[in-house]
Amino acid sequence: MKNLRTIREEKKYTQQQIADFLNITKSSYSRYERGLRNVTPDTLIKLSEFFDVTTDFLLDITSEPLSRAEINILFSSSKSNTELMKEFKFNSSGESITPEEIEILLNKLRLLIQSKK
Repeated sequence: MKNLRTIREEKKYTQQQIADFLNITKSSYSRYERGLRNVTPDTLIKLSEFFDVTTDFLLDITSEPLSRAEINILFSSSKSNTELMKEFKFNSSGESITPEEIEILLNKLRLLIQSKK
């Protein structure tokens, strides 16, 4: 969980502070960051809420630490995909993705959200 360490360091928290928040030992938390221990769904949600990022970011599925507010903007916005692309910097593994790929992604995300309503 490379992104977990990245966001913790970016927000200037120690491993001990996060371990205390989760009510676990520092060594247990360190194992999360090093990928030596799986995070439970409840813990993953707590970390996501604490750092205000998506669970996908914490699980290294995405490289952009979008906040819940930004995700809400994506799905509740009446903005076009082009406008959203300008507002958010999407990339994959550090490399920019094409506008066409972003368009496909946004359309799939919107369909997914609508199917869950």
